[in-house]
Amino acid sequence: MKKYIDFTLVKIIATLYGFVVFITLIKKILTLIRKNVDFDKIDWVNFLFGRTFLDWFLITFYMVIVSIITKKMFSKNLTLKYIFLAHIFLALLMTWFIFLSAAIILLAIGSVNTTFVREHILTLNHYIDFFDANLVVYLFMASVIYIYFYMQKLKDIEIQKSSLQNQLVNTKMEILNSQLHPHFLFNTLNSIFTLIEVAPKQAQNTLVDLSDLLRDILDLKQNSFILLSSEISLLKKYLNIMNVRFSNDLSVKLNIPNNVEDALVPTMLLQPIIENSIKHGYSPKIKKLKIVIDIVKLKNKLIIEISNTGKQIDTNSLRNGNGIKNIIKRLTTLYNGNYKFKFSNIKNSNIGVVTKIIIPFKKNNKY
Repeated sequence: MKKYIDFTLVKIIATLYGFVVFITLIKKILTLIRKNVDFDKIDWVNFLFGRTFLDWFLITFYMVIVSIITKKMFSKNLTLKYIFLAHIFLALLMTWFIFLSAAIILLAIGSVNTTFVREHILTLNHYIDFFDANLVVYLFMASVIYIYFYMQKLKDIEIQKSSLQNQLVNTKMEILNSQLHPHFLFNTLNSIFTLIEVAPKQAQNTLVDLSDLLRDILDLKQNSFILLSSEISLLKKYLNIMNVRFSNDLSVKLNIPNNVEDALVPTMLLQPIIENSIKHGYSPKIKKLKIVIDIVKLKNKLIIEISNTGKQIDTNSLRNGNGIKNIIKRLTTLYNGNYKFKFSNIKNSNIGVVTKIIIPFKKNNKY
């Protein structure tokens, strides 16, 4: 029930229109006093129930239905034209809804008969008499509903923004932790030391790559998205270091067409996956590892596929790792579930793992 009805909004609608009904009731009583009407001759049950409580109940109920429809339109991001047409229809329908519902209730309790309903309630003249007042009520209550949902949306955006920043900081810290891990630094520095005499230029380049990699990770802004070209540039520095460490035992091929380089992707999306491929790919039986990164645009989707020829894995245990878990959490927050992330071992083979990510293709920061 909570999925469809926002009970806080229901309370707001009921309270606001309850206040309007109360003011109207006071006005009616003052009018009766001014006209010196004999209060003993007034049917107070009909006056208070039929003309006050029933009006409050039916309009509140109708506007709750409108709020549910409005929430659906918000979630589907409909164009202004469709939203406008929907509300025109709902505004025109409201008076008939009130008349018909009131007629059924009053008939059920015996306050009126079918002849009275047919001749006085469900008539075009009666509709015209009340339409303008009901239209004002509808516009007022619909405005309240939209303001409420808009404020909720702003609140959700702030929460999402804060969550994404925390997730990005966690990703940066996890990657920095792995790069600053003594094992990583020892192996990298040992490789540089070995190259100093036999290939001093390569040793110098590796040292520069290590320095640039760590600096670039630290300098990353708290933006949720980054250009794919920048993400690849960061990844290449990491791969250059890995190529020095593993020499001819590691090869990485990137198939990235020019038409996707300016696509926006979640910051630091690729590096943790490549790191996992290297970490879990080697085994006593697998001494050489090949990684292929394919990125293509298909209609309005960006498809990223990372395959390797390494050891096959238990995809569930890998998915529970902090790095991958953080990627999935960020994708869920950024795209509101509109993405695909899948690990799979290569079928009909005893080696190889494929990671496939499908996300919306975006070229600007308006997401």
